[in-house]
Amino acid sequence: MRFSYILVTIGVIGAISIASIFAKPINIATEKRVEIPYGTSVYKSGEILQNAGIIKSKEAYIILSKVLHPDGIVAGRYSFSGNTTIFSALNRMSKGDFGRDQIKLTIPEGFTADKVIARISNLFPNIDKAEIKNNLSGKEGYIFPETYFFDKEVTAVELLEYLHKESENKLNDILDPLTIKSPETKRILTIASLIESEGRNKEERKMIAGIIENRLKIGMALQLDATLQYITGRGSAELTLKDLKIDSPYNTYVYRGLPPTPISSPGEESIKAALSPTKNDYLFYLHDSTGKIYYAKTFEEHVRNKNKYLK
Repeated sequence: MRFSYILVTIGVIGAISIASIFAKPINIATEKRVEIPYGTSVYKSGEILQNAGIIKSKEAYIILSKVLHPDGIVAGRYSFSGNTTIFSALNRMSKGDFGRDQIKLTIPEGFTADKVIARISNLFPNIDKAEIKNNLSGKEGYIFPETYFFDKEVTAVELLEYLHKESENKLNDILDPLTIKSPETKRILTIASLIESEGRNKEERKMIAGIIENRLKIGMALQLDATLQYITGRGSAELTLKDLKIDSPYNTYVYRGLPPTPISSPGEESIKAALSPTKNDYLFYLHDSTGKIYYAKTFEEHVRNKNKYLK
């Protein structure tokens, strides 16, 4: 009985001590900025905040985060000033309230490097456009499609460093156990970029990934319009018969095998489809005007599907 009383007393004292830490604010006279990288654990984020002098106890921060914000925190660059408590810091980080005017850079799935460069140039007119272009040109597949936040006064070097680091972290997470520098990664990202342009949903993407593998296995040309769109910059409806003969290693009507590099930045779903394609016996597919997909095992069956569904 006495032992239980001692434990309860210790627990109450501990709770009171922790509560006092929670409640007492830190006055940050000069603005402090911290970066919480993508994939940072709650423990690590608490360590970052404590080392920066924004909170007093990472242990208290961890306890509170598990109780109040079990869904985790939003990665990004945060600014803190004035009276700051663990409560306020956690609340802001759970919502992605960075504390400064931020510019939102959204890179959609399927964007080419040129489109990413153009969007960055439009959103950040004061940065060095030549440096952005020189650094990102030809980096399709390695710029992860996501929404990123940057300070208005961000430099080209800061933007590029953050974009590359976050993209690498996200890709390594998805590709695991492969890494972004693995020889197999380029192949997976290239297939994923084709799937991104050709598939409409998760099931389709996995099926198309299987069809691409089937064609590669027998040495059959992929013949994908997506690669012609990459070469010409025109939509599928604008392609001509002349385009089919363009002499480019990216033209999968002329050259067998995969294009030399990815043709766009694929999203997580397409990358996972390339990593784990649905095994099937099909070699052909097409979408009708409503977007429904039809598969075929032979060219003759594919022609029948064309005549039936592409009217």
